[in-house]
Amino acid sequence: MSVSIGTMIFRRRTERRELTARPDSLERHLAVEAQSKTFLDMVLLTVITGCLFIIFPTQTNPAWVLIGLAVVLIVDFWVRHAVIRKAATRATA
Repeated sequence: MSVSIGTMIFRRRTERRELTARPDSLERHLAVEAQSKTFLDMVLLTVITGCLFIIFPTQTNPAWVLIGLAVVLIVDFWVRHAVIRKAATRATA
């Protein structure tokens, strides 16, 4: 818990210093766009995973499946963010 609070304080100081949290900044626009697309993926993957557990009940621990789902979604966000950032840098260059 203390690490997350420290990380949040460090991130906020950096955002204030570099002005990356402003509503009109490119970084904020990229993050919001990647978040919105990842949210749709999260909804779809959660519904699909739930349906698979209902249709094919197995001895698999659902906690491991949810952890795997969270990891997939985090990777999905950062891949989308990188692709959107690369496209934005090409457009401005």
